[in-house]
Amino acid sequence: MIPIHAYPVVNTTKDELLPSIVDMGSVKIGEIFKRKLVIESNSPVTFEYQIDWVKEHPDISLTPMSGDIVGGQNVRLELTYRPCDSTTA
Repeated sequence: MIPIHAYPVVNTTKDELLPSIVDMGSVKIGEIFKRKLVIESNSPVTFEYQIDWVKEHPDISLTPMSGDIVGGQNVRLELTYRPCDSTTA
């Protein structure tokens, strides 16, 4: 007997699982802009995911930060941007 370990990964039809840049356009200070992002998988395996910030920003939030992607389905994330000053985030 030879032990075999398998580490499945989310199989997606997109080039990237999440976009590296999201252009929110011109948002006035204090206004709220929301955008839906989708993580999809065409694999039959259910995956658990957790999103960790490389560097947090006070004007940006993402929900939910963790959960499950059921095999062959997708998960919708909500990215919220509420600028407090006139800078690029």
